[in-house]
Order: sequence, then C-alpha cells, then structure tokens
Amino acid sequence: MMAAGGTWDEKEYFSSEAWAALHEGPVKADMGFVTTTFTQGGLALFTECDQNSTQLDRAINTGREGFYGWMGLGGSLFQWHPKHKIGFAYVPTSLNVIDIVNERGKAYQTEVLKCVADIGR
Repeated sequence: MMAAGGTWDEKEYFSSEAWAALHEGPVKADMGFVTTTFTQGGLALFTECDQNSTQLDRAINTGREGFYGWMGLGGSLFQWHPKHKIGFAYVPTSLNVIDIVNERGKAYQTEVLKCVADIGR
C-alpha cells in the first residue's frame, strides 16, 4: 500500500495528497553518529552516498537507495520503494543488537531488488 501511493486492492488508505506530503521535503540531518535524511512526515529516505559519506552512512544507505521507511534495533525494518512499487518488512527471529545497520534485512532487500531487475528485463 505504501509503495503503491497509498492504495491497495482498490481501497485508498492515504489520499494521493497525504501520501505525497508524507514523502515530501527530505532534509539531511546529523544524528550525532550518522547522517539521516528525513521527510516532513518523519520517514527515513535512503540515499546514494558520495565521497564525503562516512563508512557508517555507506553501510546504512548502500543497497537501500530509494527506499523510504524505518529500521529498528536488531535487524527489523519496514520500508518501501515507490519507483519499483515494492514494500519490504523483515523481523528477525533472533535479536542481534550489534547489527546496527540491519545487514540481515538488507541482504533480503538486495535479493528482492535483483528479482525486480530480472523481471524488468
């Protein structure tokens, strides 16, 4: 529903205006240990890194570029990619508090993006 502009199975959960407002106005902010891009609706937007990006910024963003949503302690995540019209949620069965960049979830996201690319060929 989030990846499809607020509508799922012909039912509107967010108006197109509300959905757009939720995703608008991304601003980069220094969170003290990492730079995060937040929309005016409080969503994280995962962006491409550049030569000034820290190793932690790269670990969080690389492989998730274009996704919106959130990540949680220990590997959980809830994100969607409007361009590819896919949503992704992952909750690990084993909490791993040292997985601060959610590598396990990102591994699954990477595979989903590969599948989307294969379908597009």
